[in-house]
Amino acid sequence: MNNNDITLAIYVFFILIVLFISYKYASYMIKNTGLFLAYSFIASMINLTLLIIGILVWLFYFWGVNEFLFFGSAYLGIALIVVSEFVLIITLLIKRKSMLNNWNKNKGNDI
Repeated sequence: MNNNDITLAIYVFFILIVLFISYKYASYMIKNTGLFLAYSFIASMINLTLLIIGILVWLFYFWGVNEFLFFGSAYLGIALIVVSEFVLIITLLIKRKSMLNNWNKNKGNDI
């Protein structure tokens, strides 16, 4: 493996970490407040912002390496951002009912 492969692996790992953090934030806040749309939007913006920062760092690395790698990594990064947002939204929509049921059960247990 050369440096470009390692950089790609780190970027994909970064995408997975950001996706996990965004999902955990949204699920925690939805379970505690019951506001699905607001916290889904906030989690989506957290995901988008961190991934854009990640792709900018990634593209600055590839700027000096090779122009084909630069444009190829730009297209790949944009595609991975779209896929990550799609997975986050779909996962939140699938888990929506269970999160809101959890909120309804815990609503009366507040001190």
